[in-house]
Amino acid sequence: MRSRNQEDARLDLVRDLKNGQVLVTCDWAMKMLPRKYREGQTDWFAKRGMNWHIAVSVFKEQGCIKNFTHVHIFSAQISQDSPITSSLIKDTVADLHTLIPDIQEIHIYSDNAGCYKNTLMMASLRRDVGNKIKSYNFSEAQDGKGITQLHNFQFESDGLRVWKAYKIGKGQLIPWKSLGSPPKPAELLIKLNWTNEETVSRSLSTEDEDLHPKPKRRKISYDCPKDGCIRSFSSNETLDNHLLLGDCNYVQVISVHDKAKIMYGTKVNSLFINTQSVSIPSDSVVGESGLRQGWALKTKKKRVIFSEAQRKYMHDRFYAGKRTGSKVDPFRAAEEMRNMKEEDQYLFKRNDYLTGQQISSYFSRLAMKDRNSEPGDFKSAEEEDSKHELKIKILQQISK
Repeated sequence: MRSRNQEDARLDLVRDLKNGQVLVTCDWAMKMLPRKYREGQTDWFAKRGMNWHIAVSVFKEQGCIKNFTHVHIFSAQISQDSPITSSLIKDTVADLHTLIPDIQEIHIYSDNAGCYKNTLMMASLRRDVGNKIKSYNFSEAQDGKGITQLHNFQFESDGLRVWKAYKIGKGQLIPWKSLGSPPKPAELLIKLNWTNEETVSRSLSTEDEDLHPKPKRRKISYDCPKDGCIRSFSSNETLDNHLLLGDCNYVQVISVHDKAKIMYGTKVNSLFINTQSVSIPSDSVVGESGLRQGWALKTKKKRVIFSEAQRKYMHDRFYAGKRTGSKVDPFRAAEEMRNMKEEDQYLFKRNDYLTGQQISSYFSRLAMKDRNSEPGDFKSAEEEDSKHELKIKILQQISK
């Protein structure tokens, strides 16, 4: 769901594209090592080759959506870091000004690679591209820290306005001073400039869509690979244009897994003949209007820190099972934890109860620790403890 919502950031820009606006989609491609016509699996993984960066620019000209593709190929090994990536985007924008002189707004879209998603990149783009850059949107991200939790960036005169998700909330404005100064840009030594050759823009059209595909023999039909989209095309080129424009036609289709659940529920309900079905009033069902804004945003899991009593209990239960040779069931240990008493008082309060999964994870860490430990490690640990105790005693005597 978050991926679909974040994809709308790019699709809305393409649908509402006007003259003078350009959407640049950037990505580092797989390293290329031109050795063989067809490579085996061992040659394909983790290979060293030429780095190349691809930028596809979509713009509107005379009511028709067109695109340019810029490919930067490096003859030597480089680090795909933020300074080099920002210099490549700067060089792409500079060439776009040559091809499309009336550019007024530039919007950038990319994945969540570290070379793209950082504060230095945003500051470098503002310095190198200037006021023409208006936004930078990212696809749905994995876990991250700081600015990497954000997905949408809008360049304003006062600062950088950021959002965690597309069109969710008013955003937060970060002053430009808070981002710091951008690093020194990397200098590109251009050996071959693409502007010296004949440049051809390609129009994006899906007119030859196969609206009613028939199961004819030897007929090739290119279906949209996105889940839920039912559109089909007669050529690979129009399929690529469709994926670039993002004009998918989604239809809700019940998966096989959901169908199995529905059939299972129907079978179970048929066993209870006297069961009465309860109808829920339509006004009590929570719809989209009953959900607060941002309900699907990714939340951080709180880190649970075990108390000394909890660790001691799990430690004793684990090594008790190790001594007797009968391993303790973590879920049974969780039940016993709720019933442990001392002098007619429960040892643990309700907030201190642990689940079987928590105890199982702790047991796994203890077992791994024992496997990785050697007899000499315990002796060294005892010596370190005795040294620490001796140090504390000496410091206490000196303080007196």
